[in-house]
Amino acid sequence: AWLDARRPGLARPVLSLCLALLVLWNAGFVFQWAANLIPNRGPISFAEVARNQVAVVPAMLVRNAVPILLDRGSFVEAIEKDDLRELEELVLRPGVCKG
Repeated sequence: AWLDARRPGLARPVLSLCLALLVLWNAGFVFQWAANLIPNRGPISFAEVARNQVAVVPAMLVRNAVPILLDRGSFVEAIEKDDLRELEELVLRPGVCKG
């Protein structure tokens, strides 16, 4: 096995790489949730999460790197406006919400 005591130099880099990949995956997942790429509540499609991780998140991070790092308030406001717009569409859509 690759974790064999006879090859102690291989275990640490492999485990470190695995841990780094898991951290990056989780950070991308959190970004998807914060950016409303996936539903904030309820079930999610892990196929969609995986596709977003590879195809959508990197492009969004590159496009939004400056606002995320330098003007986080405006970035969050834009996300909140999208949330409100989606909520208004749900409430105003006939037959969706009865009050």
